Amino acid sequence: MSSLERSQQFWKIYIKAKPIIKSVYECSSFLIFLMSFEQAYKLKTLSVVKPWQIARLAEKSPKILKALGKVAKVL
Repeated sequence: MSSLERSQQFWKIYIKAKPIIKSVYECSSFLIFLMSFEQAYKLKTLSVVKPWQIARLAEKSPKILKALGKVAKVL
């Protein structure tokens, strides 16, 4: 197998794996962020939730859905 063929094979695998790796990253960061709401769940009140947490949740939700959609296309 020549160097060119190995390089082409690597890039084919990389292109297929990249959306999966990116979606795993997005999902894990989203789950870690959701864990920051743990105190609100324990205390059963939303008064401990800060406005930046709600804004960040609204910002991340479309990104996670988009990432999962890309993975569905690859699989």
